[in-house]
Amino acid sequence: MNRRSFLAALAAAAASAQNTLEDPHFPRYHFRPAKNWMNDPNGLIYWNGEYHMFYQYNPNAAYWGDMHWGHTVSTDLMHWKPLPMALYPDKPYDKDGVFSGCAVVHNGIPTLVYTGTKPETQCVATTSNNLRQFHKIEQNPVIDEPPGKVTGFRDPCLWQENGEWMMALGGGFPEVGGAVFLYSSKDLISWKYLHPLCQGEKSKTGHNWECPNFFPLGNRHVLLISAEPYRKVLYFVGHYENRRFIPESEGVMDAGGSLYAPQTFVDKDGRRTLIGWLTETRPEKEFVKAGWSGVQSLPRVFALRNDKTLGVEPHPNLRSVRDSWTGTGAQAEFEVMFPGARAKADLHVGSEALPISYDGSDLTVAGHTAPMKLDASEPFRLDIFVDHSVVEVFANSRVAMALRVYPSNSDPVHLNAPGAKVAAYRIPATVEYEIIARRGSP
Repeated sequence: MNRRSFLAALAAAAASAQNTLEDPHFPRYHFRPAKNWMNDPNGLIYWNGEYHMFYQYNPNAAYWGDMHWGHTVSTDLMHWKPLPMALYPDKPYDKDGVFSGCAVVHNGIPTLVYTGTKPETQCVATTSNNLRQFHKIEQNPVIDEPPGKVTGFRDPCLWQENGEWMMALGGGFPEVGGAVFLYSSKDLISWKYLHPLCQGEKSKTGHNWECPNFFPLGNRHVLLISAEPYRKVLYFVGHYENRRFIPESEGVMDAGGSLYAPQTFVDKDGRRTLIGWLTETRPEKEFVKAGWSGVQSLPRVFALRNDKTLGVEPHPNLRSVRDSWTGTGAQAEFEVMFPGARAKADLHVGSEALPISYDGSDLTVAGHTAPMKLDASEPFRLDIFVDHSVVEVFANSRVAMALRVYPSNSDPVHLNAPGAKVAAYRIPATVEYEIIARRGSP
């Protein structure tokens, strides 16, 4: 059986399987649609009192392909309601997939900028009714050729600067490594290539950079990239001068092995906020059979620390959905405070045991390790979110790790943290679901 036939057979099995909402691994307060494949968040924007999140979506199966833009909306970044799909692969320049991009407001009009395929080109869609319906402009594609021979040419990130729009595009140069290409425009239609905003070394940061995010934070600028082939999100902190970015420090955005292709935006209170795709870490045949794949992370907020590293913590809106912990179920949050700078704990999610330890220099969660130095008088703090197959761990506003676990039983989540002060909360389901129909369906 070839791969196409194999996936088709699994998809058919998934169609007759139990409802995904009854699946014990299916998350309840992390966003994802009720079924099928989802990956990168796209077009994150706060507009007219609503948060809009678009996302890469295959409406036909639980594996990658046939990329559309799904759409959901929230007033608080926690309670999400589904909306009809926003973009379809229905034009010659995007018939092979509507790939990732961003949302901006141009002349008072919310506008989506995305990558069409094949080949990879940059395209624009606008809306006239409060981000509910979209139309692709006649001038598409607005950028139809990369700057020479490149490893990729996708995932636009836009910002305004001195009366112009700037666009960062992810890619790389074959013999050099990953890079971000910089363009400028006054009208989102006519674009001029300037130069690489930043580029890395192939042996250290990969051959191709996806999903660039570039933004000011404190007195510096930050660049996030998703590095291939490492499948890690790297961050660089540095100076932005003469439309070039000069890194001064760097790090891994999340050491949990699941977060990829995140996107940032500014929330209604001015906080730089991130949501990212949490990939499946189980075999493909298992998630295709289950009928769903991919989860969006909880929102996180950034701060620039004095040592030029990124501080990260859960978005404060998460506190608004807490409920009393009853000791049952697999939807929980634990706030843990250890008296000293060294600690050990065990998190149990059903049949899965996730050991957690901090030795004064490194935080390790279920075998994933991140460096972390605390001040001499600073206690060790954890904030742990469990949502069935999703675990997100935050430590001392410095380190974040997102992991996937697939327990073989539904025993309640449990935390054992000797000597620590623990506050436990239940988090109820916050996502509404519906089947997302293709265009033309009733």
